[in-house]
Amino acid sequence: MPGEDLLKRLWETVEKTGAGLASPWQIRREGKARADVRRHELLVEAQTLAAIDAWRRGEAALKAGDGGLLQVEHSSPPLLAAPDADTFTSADGALAIAATREVPRFVEHSLTRSAVIEAEQTINLRAAIREAEEIVAAAAASQQAKPDAPPPADDWVSAWREGAERVSDEELRKLWARLLVNEVVAPGAYSLRTLAFVRTLDHADARLIRSLSVLVADGGKVFKTPGYLQAAGLDFSKLIHLEEIGLLSGVSGVGGLEVQYDFPGNGRILVVFRSGPVFFYSDQPKSFSLPCYKLTSIGAEIVKLEPPGPIPQQYLAEVSKLFEAKGLRPTPIRTA
Repeated sequence: MPGEDLLKRLWETVEKTGAGLASPWQIRREGKARADVRRHELLVEAQTLAAIDAWRRGEAALKAGDGGLLQVEHSSPPLLAAPDADTFTSADGALAIAATREVPRFVEHSLTRSAVIEAEQTINLRAAIREAEEIVAAAAASQQAKPDAPPPADDWVSAWREGAERVSDEELRKLWARLLVNEVVAPGAYSLRTLAFVRTLDHADARLIRSLSVLVADGGKVFKTPGYLQAAGLDFSKLIHLEEIGLLSGVSGVGGLEVQYDFPGNGRILVVFRSGPVFFYSDQPKSFSLPCYKLTSIGAEIVKLEPPGPIPQQYLAEVSKLFEAKGLRPTPIRTA
């Protein structure tokens, strides 16, 4: 399998989470195809979710299934059945009997509810791990673990598990999967503070982060290009939101931020986007500044969770106009 060393390190970390998934080496020992094993795991999880839905509708009772998950045991009576009419004919004894009859069912419901929550969290965790496995397989040629790097710290793995198991949204799950892979590649890349921050994000935040990630230049700058930002769904209200949650700076306030360029002439200015560099040429010395937003330190960490993508054509055209207005000429680059 591609990326064998990174995959091995990933599963050495995953085993600490207690997710109950079969590792690639266990699958090989049993002589099974990886796709078949993963398909069976997904089937069991789908059956568990269907059983949980039936339980929530009051149509079934649950019992333990494979891998700590759940399955239907039998059709379930109502949680609190109406007492018989003669229950109330005698005083203390009848009421005591009714209480004795109903309390165990209530306790059983509470225990089942705890098992349901745990099963749903396990399914979320396993989905994030499978996503991480796919990321490793897809990036095997370009992403390798550092040869002598230690494994991620146990506290970090525990915090990651607690975050990943509470996420059922696909967009957020991808962020958690990339967190795990990137930490396995370079332990210490993401702090516990970063994990705590990611736990506060929702689906809309994840989509904004993806849109923002392809615009970042020089390690953390986003050029102010109102036309493109508006068209890309990053209008002022969205930028304010990104600032308020701590990812971006320079949105509110008077004046904003600027990036300074001092150019001696007879050469080029290099602007490095995440997908590659763009060169701007001039025969004359130049000293100028351009308006921009800037990622915060945690914003820079979060944006790296998104894979680099090509620069959107309209954004590059608007950035190029900013430099052309200062007398520089851009070079072509691959765009979206």
